[in-house]
Amino acid sequence: MTAGLRSAFTKLLAVFGLASARSVHMLTGRLGTAGARAAALKSQLADVRAKLKEARARADGFEREVEALKLRLVEAESGSAAWKTRAETLEQQVSSARVAAQRLRGRAMAEELKATSGSGTVRVVSSGDETLVMTATFTAAATPYLVIRDEHERTLHYLCALVSWAQPKRVRRVVLAENSNTGFDFSRIVRFLEAAGKEVEVLVFDGNTHAAQRGKGYGDGEILEHVFAHSRLLRMGETFYKISGRVFVRNFDLVSELTTSAEAFFRKIGKPGQKPKANTVFFRCGLQVFEDRLLDAYRQVDEPNGVYLEHLYFDRLRDVRPPDFGERPAFVGQQASTGKAYEAYDVDTIRLARSFLA
Repeated sequence: MTAGLRSAFTKLLAVFGLASARSVHMLTGRLGTAGARAAALKSQLADVRAKLKEARARADGFEREVEALKLRLVEAESGSAAWKTRAETLEQQVSSARVAAQRLRGRAMAEELKATSGSGTVRVVSSGDETLVMTATFTAAATPYLVIRDEHERTLHYLCALVSWAQPKRVRRVVLAENSNTGFDFSRIVRFLEAAGKEVEVLVFDGNTHAAQRGKGYGDGEILEHVFAHSRLLRMGETFYKISGRVFVRNFDLVSELTTSAEAFFRKIGKPGQKPKANTVFFRCGLQVFEDRLLDAYRQVDEPNGVYLEHLYFDRLRDVRPPDFGERPAFVGQQASTGKAYEAYDVDTIRLARSFLA
């Protein structure tokens, strides 16, 4: 090898060695940086894992809390149902106590009548000695399932009926019971009926609250319960006729004469699939049968769900089998619930009734 080549080769080796050293140095630096980054990522990963573990622990805790809340909710609902059942039981007990108290009150009134009359028994209804109970609701804005709601129109209809009931000779006593706590002045119409030879009793009370939810039949039954508990005239006989207050029976004297049974109801079996019912617009009933079977029937009325007073009366009278009336009643007036019109009141009756509105 010549001296020139040797010199060049020596220089090349020197350069190559320097370049290798530099590459190694650079690679070492890069490896150190990567290692530092890897260590940092590893640390971050450890932190993430720790936080994940903590999050899982918290989630487990939340899940346990949710399960505990669910259990408490079930216990609360169970407790609520128990309290609701207890409340319903107490309500039934109060209702039974109320009915019992009313029955005792009625019996006390009957005993008082016996004592004051000087006789040993209550008078038996005889010819021309009938008691008529009229049920009325002058203000019925909240009562469902009514066609006639206008208070002025309803009041006029009641007055038409009252004016008409002055006519039958066999009606001795008239009990008008009104459950919307009306402020109407009955003094003049009472004097009119008394002039026609009738004994008159007007019972006004505030009792139409539940009828707004349960229906007209509930209110009607509540009125009769109030009459049974508070009426003096009802105790003057052993039977009574009930009439919806806006209706008159034009042939009442003949109906009364030919109806010999203490109980008389129109009863209708109806078509297949329909519930049988007893008409509650007009009927005759003995006080004892009414007390034992019908007095508290209205408490089961639920017209929104298809349970009507007519259905309940039919069920409770199944084994009584009262006959129909001896003569078919000829009704005058109009039903408020359906709007069904019977025979219309004549012009003179309406004019006379209007005079009591002034």
